[in-house]
Amino acid sequence: MRGYLTLICCSVFLILLSSKVFCSSDVSDDAESADDQENEIFISERAAKAVPKKPRRVKRGFRFRVRFRVKRLWGEERNEERESRNEAARRAAHNDFCRKNCKWSAWTSWTGCSARCGNGGIRTRTHTRQYPGNCGAWASANGCTGTATETDNKCAQPCQNGGIAANKFCLCTLQFKGICCELRKQCQHPGKPAHGSVTPDSAPNNYGTIARYSCQTGYRLQGPATRKCEANEQWAGAVPSCQLVNCGDPGTPSSGSRSMTATTYQSTVTYSCNTGYRISGGVVRTCQANGQWSGSLPSCPIISCGATPPLPNGIVKHCHGPPGNVYNTQLHFICNQGYYLQGTEKRKCQLSGQWDGTAASCHAITCPDLTPPASGAVSLAQGKTFGKKATYSCSTGHRLQGSVTRTCTARGNQGIWSGSAPTCPPVNCGDPGTPSNGVKNGNSYTYTSAVTYQCVPGHYMTGQERITCNANGQWSAGKPTCTACPRNQYKPGVNARTSCLPCPVNSHTQGTGSVDQKNCLCNTGFRGPAGGPCGEVTCPPLPAPANGKVTACQVSINDVCSFDCDNGYILSPSNQQRKCQPDGSWTGSDVTCLPCGQNTYKAGPGQCTRCPADTHTTGTASMLVGCICNDGLTGPGGGPCQDVNECSRQNGGCEQSCENTRGGFQCKCSIPGYKVNPADRKRCIVEKQCSSFTTPTNGGIVCHHKNDTNTDRCQVKCNDGFEHPVRSNQFEECGPATNFKWSYEINNIPIPACVEQYFPGVIVDAEIAYFVASCDQLTDQQKQDAKNAFLQLLRGQGVCLENGRAVCNVTDLWIECGEIDLSGGIQKRDASSSRVLKFKFKLTTDQKPVRTMNCGRFCDGQAVCDACFTNHVQSTVRKVTAEQEKLREVFGTQAAPDARPNPQPRPGVSTTSGAGVAPKSFNRGITAFRSNLARNFNRVIPSTSGQSPVRPTEAVTTAAPPRGMMNIGGLVLMPAPTGLQMMSDVKMACETGMEKKRDMCVPCTPGSNLPPGGSRCEQCIAGMYQPEAQKTSCIPCPAGKTSPRGAIGCA
Repeated sequence: MRGYLTLICCSVFLILLSSKVFCSSDVSDDAESADDQENEIFISERAAKAVPKKPRRVKRGFRFRVRFRVKRLWGEERNEERESRNEAARRAAHNDFCRKNCKWSAWTSWTGCSARCGNGGIRTRTHTRQYPGNCGAWASANGCTGTATETDNKCAQPCQNGGIAANKFCLCTLQFKGICCELRKQCQHPGKPAHGSVTPDSAPNNYGTIARYSCQTGYRLQGPATRKCEANEQWAGAVPSCQLVNCGDPGTPSSGSRSMTATTYQSTVTYSCNTGYRISGGVVRTCQANGQWSGSLPSCPIISCGATPPLPNGIVKHCHGPPGNVYNTQLHFICNQGYYLQGTEKRKCQLSGQWDGTAASCHAITCPDLTPPASGAVSLAQGKTFGKKATYSCSTGHRLQGSVTRTCTARGNQGIWSGSAPTCPPVNCGDPGTPSNGVKNGNSYTYTSAVTYQCVPGHYMTGQERITCNANGQWSAGKPTCTACPRNQYKPGVNARTSCLPCPVNSHTQGTGSVDQKNCLCNTGFRGPAGGPCGEVTCPPLPAPANGKVTACQVSINDVCSFDCDNGYILSPSNQQRKCQPDGSWTGSDVTCLPCGQNTYKAGPGQCTRCPADTHTTGTASMLVGCICNDGLTGPGGGPCQDVNECSRQNGGCEQSCENTRGGFQCKCSIPGYKVNPADRKRCIVEKQCSSFTTPTNGGIVCHHKNDTNTDRCQVKCNDGFEHPVRSNQFEECGPATNFKWSYEINNIPIPACVEQYFPGVIVDAEIAYFVASCDQLTDQQKQDAKNAFLQLLRGQGVCLENGRAVCNVTDLWIECGEIDLSGGIQKRDASSSRVLKFKFKLTTDQKPVRTMNCGRFCDGQAVCDACFTNHVQSTVRKVTAEQEKLREVFGTQAAPDARPNPQPRPGVSTTSGAGVAPKSFNRGITAFRSNLARNFNRVIPSTSGQSPVRPTEAVTTAAPPRGMMNIGGLVLMPAPTGLQMMSDVKMACETGMEKKRDMCVPCTPGSNLPPGGSRCEQCIAGMYQPEAQKTSCIPCPAGKTSPRGAIGCA
């Protein structure tokens, strides 16, 4: 665009020169960015007519508008002004030319990023100004727009695969590794057992892959069926094996034998049986892949002729040979009584499984027909065979004489009936007898005969007057009875009357069996002739006694007058009735009423009884209702009396428990551990109580008392930043269930102190290699001096120091001779050229007490939270990462970028400041190192460049001494290129004897220990103790002493 502006300006300038006017074209750099910028050019009137009226469109739509003003100039003024303008135009054109031709060179390539991944990577690039040679004056006062250097502080690659960016590296998840977490952790082939397979059967395999093993048919897996690719890129466990299946002993059948060669997979066994036995089941069995023999063990049952041949109406007996109807068994066939045998009597079981001889059978013996008796019949319903019975019966009115049945018996093979035939004579009912005081008429007693009966005077008949002999040999009824007429009745004559006549009114007989009315005499209290009529006799009226009354009564003979006393009075004598006697006088004597005494009541006309239980009277002459309840009881008069429950009102005034008693109450102490106060029986005092709970150091207790059981429950609580290693959130109880002893006292386990919580420290393993002559010949003193010098070197370089304050520790320092990889362009001349002295150590940070971390700013006032822990971890990792960078600055300056193509960083080893060595710089470093050794040891040092050996007197060009070089009493130690290696990722760790609990480190308390390799503090077992905290083992008790579990001493 600037070119177009220059072209337009020059065109206008030529026009003005041809028209003899001056053109001033001051177009500033600002015209390039302003569409409506106007510049003024003065021209003459004639020239103004030739200038286009509209502005000209230029490249990319930029409009350059020039406003022309016509100004009339005259004389000297015009000439001066024209010259002034001409000079200004030339300067402006020159400045504009320099400005437009001042350019920047192309950017150089970006420098390498100072970090490959994570945070903190920086790279730069530069370019220079370029302008024409006649613009030097302008360039000294002005310059091109822009800067000479450009910086990119986001050049580091992002962390891959979920890694977390740290200072110039990434914190990777378990599945990945590498500076950028770009490498997936992988395991090699998991291994395949002989005669088996594995899935996957390939390599590599990513972290978390499960390898599944199986065996070929006939083999059984021994070992784990699955293995997992772990984070250490190794398979868990060992490769299993496939063992040939062994089916074991297949067994031998009883009475048989077997033939076999082996018991492993696909082996066979053949079975056979002894003579007289038959095999049952498979003859051949095979060992299968499942470790079981095919089929089942056959048996060798003895040859059997089957079930015993049936013999209806007979029995079969074993008479010879083995039992069970088997080979050589002999059976004897015998018919039941009344049957005869046809067939072979004895049969034997043969090898064919059949019985010899012919089948046996039993046939019944039969008797002849029978003739029925006269007036009778015979029944052959059971049949005529042996043992069957014939039954005889007679016609109605006839009775069987002889045997009712006859049985069919045998005589040889012939049947005969037992006994002889019976007869059927008519029935005789026998003499029915004559009743006492009666008469019988008739003397024939056979079937259908009859007799009649009558009673003598003074007796009446009960029963049948006529009876008949029935076919069953019984009379139709029994003989009647002749009963004497009862008192006050009579009957004259001999007859069959069934009742007697009554005596006249108010008369009676003196006995029974009266035969005439004249036997009826007047009753007592009546007078008249025998047989009546009779008149009545009476007694005088009776008066009522004092405090009593007499009931209204008659005065006739046998009339009774009853006496009764008023309430509370009883009769004396006790007889309450008097009877009018036949002589007109009353029985007994005059009646009086006597009062009942104190605490008695009238229970009957002549009886005073003591008041019921729990009652009393207030005087004499009382009834039952006058017996009132005693004090403390309530109820109606005469009872029953119910107890008054004094405990129902305000608990009887008792402090704890009120027990009601009949007629009173008793205060008791229902809460265990309390007893009744002797001085105030309604109050309770403490008899048993728990001792004071032991408060742990750096903590406290929260206790709850349960009044109804007198039980205390306390829970240990630790102060902020402290943790209870044993009883955190556990309750200790004391009360009647524990006999008022604390549960920790019963278990004999004291309450330990609360221990301080620590945030874990950080640890990372590092290794630095030094070249040294004859590493294996160093003395122990030289090695110790080397370690001291190395620690002094680290302190001198500020490792683990920040502003003079320690931020980490160098621990576990030890040295050893080893090898170093000298590849990467270096040709090793001999074995000693790669022998180095390795310094191995750990960078660790101290654990931080939680109470000193001021976690409240992260945790909303809580003692600790995940946010505070995360802040501690991030801060600590940053510090250790910074110290790693210091190590790289000190020991990584000798290294140049790796000469190998696409070098891959090792896990935990920084590559941002020279992970490899170029061949020339490496050789120079080796040459300098060997020259120093030559001066100190005065011997020939082999050259690494293939030239002649370097001697002490030869001139050697050496590089500047490396920062990490050490000279210990003439012993030169020079850091090897790429000798610094971070041997592990940054990890969190607790000190020994400390347990990790919820991301915190807690020391084991006295009485416990954390064994090496363990994860939790364990109490010392019985017989051992530990008096100190944060220990890894317990101490056995001395001989003759012992200790409980968790003890801090022995007794």
